Amino acid sequence: MFASRKPAAQPGGNGPVSATRMAPLLRRLRRDQSGNVAMLFSLLLIPLVAMIGLAVDFGRVYSVTSHTQAALDAAALAAGRTAQLNPSNAVTQASAAATAYFNQAKPQDVVSSTLQFSVNSSNTQFTVTASSWVRTPFLSVLYSLSHKAAQGGAPAACSSNGFGCVLFTATSTAALCPSQACTTSGGGGSNVEVALMLDVTGSMCSPCTKIQAVQSAAKDLIDIVVWSDQSQYYSRVALAPFAEAVNVGTALAPVVRGSVTANTSSNPRRSAVPA
Repeated sequence: MFASRKPAAQPGGNGPVSATRMAPLLRRLRRDQSGNVAMLFSLLLIPLVAMIGLAVDFGRVYSVTSHTQAALDAAALAAGRTAQLNPSNAVTQASAAATAYFNQAKPQDVVSSTLQFSVNSSNTQFTVTASSWVRTPFLSVLYSLSHKAAQGGAPAACSSNGFGCVLFTATSTAALCPSQACTTSGGGGSNVEVALMLDVTGSMCSPCTKIQAVQSAAKDLIDIVVWSDQSQYYSRVALAPFAEAVNVGTALAPVVRGSVTANTSSNPRRSAVPA
């Protein structure tokens, strides 16, 4: 009889590896930290890109919202001023002025923007509301995870992806003080002090239509701010020209400038007070 015998695995050979030889290898693998940064960066790359994308999208929305609010404020003030100058056709003229101002000042980086105009029964309060759609390209990636439908009334460019656009609304209101209320109750129920600086430099006269417009606007502002009834509240307006010196008059010149000493050549009515 012949007995067969399997040879034992030699060190360094191709035979099975014993647990004793595997233990040091496993310990070295556990202590090895090379490549951790690359692995962690790969894991965090997706949420980092998502957060950056969301920040870009909402930053754009915030910028458009701020720009739209400024345009609405200008439109509301234009509506109130136009209605004040055209009382016989106040609503029509005010609506046209508000639309014109808003279309000129509204942001252009929107999908669509609509303006709504409303006025109260006494034609003294004018409200403008804008509804704008803003693209959110990074946020639109979420559509692959959840097929969200677009909001009602969305424009065609936003109808296919519920995450592709964001709708926001902004409102601004301008109110006038009726002549009866200003006369009987003293206006808005508080004292008013306004300081107005007028540009009287040479650039305002080429020809003199600019300076004439400034003079007319200043007189108009005083008529608006100064109330007819001063029994309960006061309204004060200070006018100062944008110039090197201000003509304060003969009576107030010594108070502002001081007494003129002997042998001093000076205009007694002018004060060299920088504007």
